[in-house]
Amino acid sequence: MEEVTPKKNYVFVCTGSRCHELADVNEEGASILQKQVKADIKCKGWNDTIRISKSGCLGSCETAPNIMFQPENKLCSNVSLKDKDEIVEYLSQFK
Repeated sequence: MEEVTPKKNYVFVCTGSRCHELADVNEEGASILQKQVKADIKCKGWNDTIRISKSGCLGSCETAPNIMFQPENKLCSNVSLKDKDEIVEYLSQFK
């Protein structure tokens, strides 16, 4: 087994059935938001410390779509593609 250094921060973008249906994108839903935030993080060179991942249900379907920031344990609800720049700006403090 090989030990690796974990990232300092993780963002989990829920791609469960409710979150998957983002109102402002096509049928790929939250996957598009995850891919776009991930691309921005890579472009800025922050991917050594921040990991952007898809997740299953985060348990807040009534306020879907949702994303979770770790280790802050911060849940953001009702996200959309319009929030992408705000998400990246929030992550700038962890670069």
